[in-house]
Amino acid sequence: WMVMEFIEGATFGAMIQRRGPIPSQEAVPLFRQALMGLGYAHRMGIVHRDIKPGNIMVNRQGIVKVMDFGIAKVLGNRSMTRTGTQMGTAWYMAPEQVTNKGVDIRSDIYALGITLYEMLSGRVPFDSDSEYQVMTDQVNTPPPPPTQFYPYIPAGVANAVLKALAKDPNARFQTTEEFGAALENPDGFAWTPAMAAVAMPGVMAAAPTMQAPLAGNMAATRPMTIVAGVPPPAP
Repeated sequence: WMVMEFIEGATFGAMIQRRGPIPSQEAVPLFRQALMGLGYAHRMGIVHRDIKPGNIMVNRQGIVKVMDFGIAKVLGNRSMTRTGTQMGTAWYMAPEQVTNKGVDIRSDIYALGITLYEMLSGRVPFDSDSEYQVMTDQVNTPPPPPTQFYPYIPAGVANAVLKALAKDPNARFQTTEEFGAALENPDGFAWTPAMAAVAMPGVMAAAPTMQAPLAGNMAATRPMTIVAGVPPPAP
């Protein structure tokens, strides 16, 4: 027997599909719960490796659950992943995950950044019918600001999202606690990719070479969310 908790509620992914962009005053408190849950796993030495809105759920009492640790990795243990395979979902994979350069908790931070990006803007930063193109963009292309798709996101929150999406793991938040602190006090939080390049010369100078994905390793293509003419959030 395998006994699991039954959660009556909805995933973040279902919320986004139903509603489009979620106002930051609602999205950020829910997301910070997810940060706390995943932070506990990180402190136990576990990297999730497949964080995305479909794997985070909020129940009818407003409690957030991080789910599906099916491809999680225990830090310090030899990976059971076959050489040359990518583990994860293309739209949420960190650059180092795409290029098979090893993952740690900062790879989950990147996926969390894309999750919050999608909650706030109604779409992911990189989208294409081709998984290979999405993964190429994850490695090489700076993400557009989420305010480009939904202009009502507070500047400090948008900056925190962009910091989480830094290509170099050293330029991201190093823990979920750091990410949560930035979201708790977003006023005045400033960050741009240029700041990371100044702190770490040469980081943005050359993009790594990406391996082509092997057939059958990626999750099914996600439905595309298109947001057009989005009104400002209700008070």
